Amino acid sequence: KLRKDQVVKIEDMMRTLSRLKKITKSLLLISRIENEQYGRTDEVNIYNLINEVEEELNHRLEQKHLKYICNLNKQQVIKNVNKELLFQLFFNLLNNAIKYNKENGGIEINEMVSQNQYAISIKDTGVGIAENQLPYVFDRFKKSARSGEESTGLGLSIVSSIAQYHNIEIQVSSTASIETTFTVIFFSEHL
Repeated sequence: KLRKDQVVKIEDMMRTLSRLKKITKSLLLISRIENEQYGRTDEVNIYNLINEVEEELNHRLEQKHLKYICNLNKQQVIKNVNKELLFQLFFNLLNNAIKYNKENGGIEINEMVSQNQYAISIKDTGVGIAENQLPYVFDRFKKSARSGEESTGLGLSIVSSIAQYHNIEIQVSSTASIETTFTVIFFSEHL
C-alpha cells in the first residue's frame, strides 16, 4: 500500500506528464502547419463552424454564466482553407475568451463584410491584456499573467501559425480590465 506522500508524488508526476504531452502535441501541430502538411481545399460555412466550436465549449460558457451572442450570416462560405485548422483557430480564440472572462460576463461574435474582405471579431468582457503585452500575445511560450489557470502558452501561437498558413490576418485590441477583441480577416482568395 502506498503512503500518502507517495500518492502525492505520483499525482504530481502525472500532472507533469500530462502537461508535457499537451506541449508536445501543440508543438507537433505547429511544426506540421509550418511544413505545409495540410491541404487548403475546403469550403467552410463559417456560421456552422463557429457553432461547432461553441457546442464543444458550451459547458464552459455555462460554468462561468457567460452571455454568448453570435451575429454571423448563416450563408457565409470561406474557400481555400483547411476546415480542421480553422476549427482549431476559432476553438483557441473562443476558449481564451471564456478562460480570461469574468463571471457573468459576455462574448460577442460579429462580422464585417466588404468587397474583398470578410472579418469576424470575437469580443469578450474579460480581464483584458495590458498594452505592453499586446505585441507578444502570439509568441510561443509567452504567457501573460492574466489568469491563474494552467496553460502551455501555445494556444495563440497555434492561432498565428494557422493564420499565416492561410494568409489570414489576425488583429487584437484590448483594454485592461474591460475587454479584448480578436479580429480574423479573410481576403478575396477566401471569398
